[in-house]
Amino acid sequence: MQSLCVESYSQSGSIDELQIGHQLDHFLIESLAAKSGMASIYRAIDVRSGQMVAIKVPRFEVEVDPLLFDRFKREEQIGRKLNHPGVVKVFDNENPAAFTW
Repeated sequence: MQSLCVESYSQSGSIDELQIGHQLDHFLIESLAAKSGMASIYRAIDVRSGQMVAIKVPRFEVEVDPLLFDRFKREEQIGRKLNHPGVVKVFDNENPAAFTW
């Protein structure tokens, strides 16, 4: 499963919660997989490849707090460096004008 860290739903703001059936770029949201104090993780399908992915979306409070948002970004950076079959991979966003992953 791929993992995508989404830092913003759109240039104009953040999202509180994605709904089943919503499409985020080329990813179709299937379900909410987990929710924490910092983020929500959604199970989605890449509609181009059919591959299952996990999309991590920070809570609004995390986006507006520079220290928390920096922590969220560090987690993404660390995830990019890990290469283990038991750890999901973090991939770049192909559409950085719309989202930062």
